[in-house]
This record gives sequence, structure tokens and C-alpha cells, in this order.
Amino acid sequence: MGSAAERIRDVVKRKDAKPACEYEETGSEQTSDGLRLNVRSFDRIQTAAQAMEKAGIDPVIWSPRKITANSWEVVVKDENDKVLTKPIWQVKVECVRRVSDEIIDVTASLAKRLPSLKFPRIKRRVNKGNKHCLIIAAADFHIGKDTLDSDGSLKAIEELFSRMVAAHIERCGSVKLDEIVFVNLGDMLNVDTALRTTTKGTQQDCSAGFHEIYEAGVVSVLRALELCRETAPTTFVTTQGNHDWSSSMHIASAMNQVFRHTKDVTVDNSPRSRKYIQRGKCLVGMAHGNNENPASYPGLMMTERPAEFASSVCKIFLTGHYHTKSAKRRSYKLDTHEIAEIDGCCIYTMPSPAGLDHYHDIHGYVGNRRCSQSFLLNHEFGLASIHEVGVKEITG
Repeated sequence: MGSAAERIRDVVKRKDAKPACEYEETGSEQTSDGLRLNVRSFDRIQTAAQAMEKAGIDPVIWSPRKITANSWEVVVKDENDKVLTKPIWQVKVECVRRVSDEIIDVTASLAKRLPSLKFPRIKRRVNKGNKHCLIIAAADFHIGKDTLDSDGSLKAIEELFSRMVAAHIERCGSVKLDEIVFVNLGDMLNVDTALRTTTKGTQQDCSAGFHEIYEAGVVSVLRALELCRETAPTTFVTTQGNHDWSSSMHIASAMNQVFRHTKDVTVDNSPRSRKYIQRGKCLVGMAHGNNENPASYPGLMMTERPAEFASSVCKIFLTGHYHTKSAKRRSYKLDTHEIAEIDGCCIYTMPSPAGLDHYHDIHGYVGNRRCSQSFLLNHEFGLASIHEVGVKEITG
């Protein structure tokens, strides 16, 4: 029968017991900066991904920022009115939007035109000699930035983008290119939201609305990849910048759809902070450059790509963000280009072709040459040459 105290507890339990359905809850509410999600379930949920799946929240559009998870025991009545003690789990998630409504709208409008794009098959001769790969680094274009010293219109930027790519290909002269790797090193777009802010919310001066800026980015990259493909099989690699963390990935996803039936164009739109390619005995790392200490790149390369690191005689890391050519440690010069070599890995910080804006003008950041760089690799022997194309050279 049990003690009197135990019998009293049983009575209290029976009185407090509820059907299981009254304990479970799935709810969400919009906040000023995102979405707040609360999921309570007898299913064992402990992660943001599990909670978002149970609530039907699309992880492509929403990204978890903060999670609180706990569990406790509750008294439940089953269908036979039997009182049970069961564990219940609760997960609270704060989400931020990955994809703005404007990106969804413009992607939908662009998608209507994508099926009509057809790329003719190109017959290519097999190179039996040393293979060469040209890496074109597109760093910090800041499409849509309101500039003081140049034509910052979207049409002008699209034209500049195409001319720069063509000039880099021409600089290779008679060298037979076996592949062109076109790299977006981040901050291709100046803003990431319809409020004309960066990903973290910093207000920017812009020459157009976000919808137009995003579409100009898509058009610019599409034309660049078409130009590259006319010369050699092409790979498009994207890294995410601090100005356009979300938008850059959606441009890459759009290109993946455009060229999905084209065998000689490959798109890397994986959401990794650092990207790597190995061509022959050359290993190339790529990142925007705003998060890592430059001195850490060789160690990161060795950790993240150990087999490729060990088998490569040429190891280089390309970054952007600072809008200037620079070397952080033990530097020397090759063909007037600044290099930092750390533990056998050469680190290059790319210049920016973007024009001068109010922020840089106020702080006196006015002396950097507007240009972009490309790197010609020999699969067997490593870095063959570095090419630099200035804005004034191609615009007059």
C-alpha cells in the first residue's frame, strides 16, 4: 500500500497529470532581427537542426544563432487514464535570416530566364606537355558601392568586370591554358540586405537598390564564366565576405543552376570558410581574410588538407578584405608583387578594383591602386607568373 506520504504524492500526481498532447508545443514568432522558435516534445530533440525540422523551418532561409536546450520529467495520463512519468525535451532557438525576401524575388525572376541559356559544346585539343592553370582572383569588387572618383553605375561595373577577366586571359599570351579557376574572394557585392547594410547590419552608401545590385552580381559572374569557358574548362570558387556573406553564396548557387548541364564548368558553392584546390603539385588556399590571422594559414592548410599539403611543392594562399597588396611576415618581392612566406606557404593579399567611397575618403585610405591579380600555375613546377590588371589600363 505504501506510506501515507507516498499515497498523498500519488494523489497529487494524478491530479496534475495531463494528456501528452497538452505538454508538447511547437511555436515560432518573428522578431525585429529574425525568428524565435520554441519546440517542446517527448521526442528526444537536443539540437537546433532537430527543432527546426520539427517546426518546419527551412534551414536554407534561416540560420540558428543561439540555442537553449533542457529536459525534465512530467506526469502524463495515457489513453487508459494511467499515470506515467515521462521525460520531455525543450529546445529554444533564435534564428537569423540567411536569405532575404529580395533575394528570393530576384532569384525567381532570374530563374525564368535560366532554362533558355544554352552553351555550345567546345572542342578542345588535349595538351600533352606541361599543364597550366590560370587563377583569376576577383576580390572586393563591392558592386553597388556609391563611389566618389569613378563611374559606380551597375552598367559600368558589369563592363569593368568583363574587361578585367578578358585582360587576365590575354596576359597569358601563347601559353596553352588547361583550366581557368575564377575565384570570388568575397565582398563582390557591397551589401547583403534590402536595408543596404552588410551582413552584420552596417549601413552602406549604395548607387542602387539591393535587387539591382544582386542582379548585377549575377550578370557579372555569368559573363566572366562565359569568357573563361571560351578559352578553357572553368571552375568557379566562392568564398564569403563580411559585406555579402549570404548573397555571394546565392550567386554561386545561381551559377550552379545555369551551368548544371555544362560539363566544362564546375561550381564550388560549398559553405566552407576556406576553399582549396590542388592542380598537379600546386595547392592553393582561398579565404576572404577577415577572420583568420594571416600567420595561421599554413597551419590551417596543413590541418585541413594534409595529404595535398604533403604532396605539393608549391603552396599559396589567396586572401582579400584589406583592399591592398600586403605581406604580413617575412616578406620579399617577386616581379614587384608583395609576398609573405610562412613555413613554405606564400600568402598573397589581393588589391581591390573598387572605387573610392565616403568611408575610405574620410579615413584617408586613398592611395591604393585599383586593380586585380591573376596567377599562372604550372602543374609540375609551381607559380609561373603573376599578372596585374589596373582599372585605368582597361577603361582609359
